[in-house]
Amino acid sequence: PDRRHWNQAFRAEWIEKDYFVLGRLEALLKVATPVERALIYRYAGLFDRELFNNAAQEALIALKSEPDEFDALMTLGTAYVRLDRIDDAVRYVQQGADRHPERAEVWARLAQMALAKGDVAGAEQSFLRATRLEPSNPSYLYNYGWLLDQGDRDAEAARYYERAIAASSLSFEAMNNLA
Repeated sequence: PDRRHWNQAFRAEWIEKDYFVLGRLEALLKVATPVERALIYRYAGLFDRELFNNAAQEALIALKSEPDEFDALMTLGTAYVRLDRIDDAVRYVQQGADRHPERAEVWARLAQMALAKGDVAGAEQSFLRATRLEPSNPSYLYNYGWLLDQGDRDAEAARYYERAIAASSLSFEAMNNLA
């Protein structure tokens, strides 16, 4: 409810004019663990793409001592996608799926990567798994509905759009596609 928070968040989005958020993160980098630094750099990469390299380096350091570290694996997936290293991204997200098959996030990410490679069947399988693991996640529901919609499976797609809308009143894309 603090209005200053939202004003600062808005200002932080002016990437070319305001590095407010990045400046605030520098002090944290000095005391953070490798996983925390990876997450900080992953976030900072939204402002400056080159920082995804730092995120990947820190995540790799974290994996040396904790090879199953979920956030490190997902950070590598994010960083490598943003750096156009898709095969590397897939490898680390797949490791996440192998080590954490109960986590819907890995399946949703694998689905997106399968789509990028033109593997519609693989994407459908992964999206479906994500929606079963987190049946009230509006993003997963929308994405699966969208995939069904692209395959002219309108009735099925409509059900997933409806579920996405029920899960979040902010599911504007689902509302638009359902209409």
